[in-house]
Amino acid sequence: MSVGDYTKRIIAELDHCLGHLDEAECGRLGERILAARRVFLAGAGRSGLAVRALAMRIMHLGLTAHVVGEVTTPAIGIGDLLLVNSRGGETPSLAAAARQARSRGAEVALVTAIPGSSLASQSDLVVRIPAAESGQPLGSLFEQASLLLFDALVLWLLERSSADEGAMASRHANLE
Repeated sequence: MSVGDYTKRIIAELDHCLGHLDEAECGRLGERILAARRVFLAGAGRSGLAVRALAMRIMHLGLTAHVVGEVTTPAIGIGDLLLVNSRGGETPSLAAAARQARSRGAEVALVTAIPGSSLASQSDLVVRIPAAESGQPLGSLFEQASLLLFDALVLWLLERSSADEGAMASRHANLE
């Protein structure tokens, strides 16, 4: 197969996967982000990279976002939301973060492919990305789908917030 053929196969997988998202779950996630005092975002590996991209856009929207594990991340507490992106929902460090967040009175939302995972049982909201069947290695489909879901969620948040693209651009990094 050519690179173009693989690209078409990946796009078809993403189209199928994202076409089966639960719109109500996605809307509830967006509402929780807007209602949160602060949003803390966590993930490991490539799922972590996708959620870091969401953290950046949440900040661009004018909301307060922190990436778990960064040295400037403050303590989580009541009124905060921990959003975890984890395909399998069993990563020990993410489960520990969810337990800590709940013990401090924060809500936990999970984006996952496995809604029956231990992380899901600790979460107030679970958004399932149906990414089980894939011709790609490891968790690539989930990681790609979560990035696209997060970009769509940003558009949903933008439509419902007081931000616009100009305001978002004014918050873009300028020390690069």
